Amino acid sequence: MNSDPNQPQPDIPPVVPDQVAPVPPLKKTSRGRAILLVGLALLVVIASVGLFSVVRMNQIASSNATATATARVNANNATATVQTDLTNIVVSENNANATATPQAANATATAQTQATATTTARCSVGGTFPGPDLSGSDFTNANLSHSTFTGSNASNANFTGANMQGVQLSNNNFACANFTNTDFTGASATNNTFTNAIWSNTTCADGTNSNNDGGTCIGHMNGQ
Repeated sequence: MNSDPNQPQPDIPPVVPDQVAPVPPLKKTSRGRAILLVGLALLVVIASVGLFSVVRMNQIASSNATATATARVNANNATATVQTDLTNIVVSENNANATATPQAANATATAQTQATATTTARCSVGGTFPGPDLSGSDFTNANLSHSTFTGSNASNANFTGANMQGVQLSNNNFACANFTNTDFTGASATNNTFTNAIWSNTTCADGTNSNNDGGTCIGHMNGQ
């Protein structure tokens, strides 16, 4: 460097401090664009939710329709099955009735034959007694009160429901006689035969009931 003051000095540019570029102000258009993008994003989300809801509702409706159709088919099948079963039951009952009728008739005939045979076997013990022969007579619901039976053969006679209050019975044969619902109140019985007689709801001479006396009035007749 030349130190002579009389000599011209070279031009030295002035030192200029570093300048910072000014920050441009935010544009309003950028803010509006951001708001617009946010709005579009919300619309997309809302549209997606709505579309999912519609698809889901359609799926549920389709499932319900399928279930309803299946239930109707099952109900129709069940109805047809029940009707078929009922028809089979009716046919079975008709067949059973048709089979049961001759069987019942045969059973009745067999029972009647057996009953006749049993009665004959039970009543074969009768003997011969002096007096009128009343064997097998029917005195059903007859009013025989205060009558006198002496030495009669009344085996197999039917006295069902007869009024025999106060009758006098002596030396009679009542083998296999039927005294169902007969009233012997106050009757007197001496030396009578009651072998295999039927006592059912019979009022004995002492006022007791044969059903409560071991199924008989023997021992509950006056004079025995």
